[in-house]
Amino acid sequence: MTSERKELDLIEIIKEFSAWVGKILKNIGMGFLEFIRFSFQNLKILVPVFVAGMIVAVILSSVDKTYKSDMVLQLNVSNSYNVIELTKSLDAGLVSENSLGERLNIPDSIADAITSIKGHFVIDMFNNNTPDWVDYNDKFEEKGILHVRMLDRINITVKTRDLYSFPVIQQGLVYFYVNDEVLKAENELRFKQQLEALDIIKRQIARLEKLSDTEYFKEPAYRTLTLDSQALVLGEKPKQLYHREIEKLNAQKDSLQIIMELQGDAVTVIKPFTVTKNPVRSLLKMIVYCGFIAILLGYIIAVIVRYRKQIWDFLNEKK
Repeated sequence: MTSERKELDLIEIIKEFSAWVGKILKNIGMGFLEFIRFSFQNLKILVPVFVAGMIVAVILSSVDKTYKSDMVLQLNVSNSYNVIELTKSLDAGLVSENSLGERLNIPDSIADAITSIKGHFVIDMFNNNTPDWVDYNDKFEEKGILHVRMLDRINITVKTRDLYSFPVIQQGLVYFYVNDEVLKAENELRFKQQLEALDIIKRQIARLEKLSDTEYFKEPAYRTLTLDSQALVLGEKPKQLYHREIEKLNAQKDSLQIIMELQGDAVTVIKPFTVTKNPVRSLLKMIVYCGFIAILLGYIIAVIVRYRKQIWDFLNEKK
């Protein structure tokens, strides 16, 4: 009897739930039909507002076109915090009396077309020394559970009205960082330390080569003593140990020379600016953006017009 009662209760619950879902779906359907009817009744408001939005989209996409691109730098000295602060001085220079063209060593005609220069942190997820994200909105903390801001990487975002000026701007930015007094002094000290380390490695290699060239190490690697047609090994000279050490030092020397050659400046361009002909305010983007705003504004106007009497009465109601 109890099991039958439970089955009846379960059936009643399923029926009630089905009825509830059906009621919700019916209300959604009726609401959608009401929305369609409301839209059809107010086409004389919605259509003109939407057309006006499309006209605004075309105007915004064709007037004052701005292009954006990113460049990633490896910092051979200092850190990303200091370089981002240094980059802020460039963006501030766009509205100051200082000549941006002089600071970047580029023509004023190109500098005047620049509308924004911003530095962003590069985020390393899982802290494995691999760049994964660019923090455009500055939402990542300095160090989280699964991420960390990279200290030797920085992303530079430039907006300009001159599409073909990005290569010149890139050269100008590198010039600016390389010739900054603080970064230049740090880089000169780094280069001096690298030269000293290279000199020490070369002297160690020369010393080991001199030792390996002595008469003692020129003898055969094995000495044998023959007794009754049996060979007895007396000992092996550690000649190979010197060769391995020399090879290790040579590898260190080559690696250091490559670093000095490829990373000789304060910064190194890892990812250059890429030129794209799509402006920040592209026609498609403006159509979507302005179209959404126009539709929303159209419905707001339609609601106000339809319920204008009730709204007016509410606003003039005295308490």
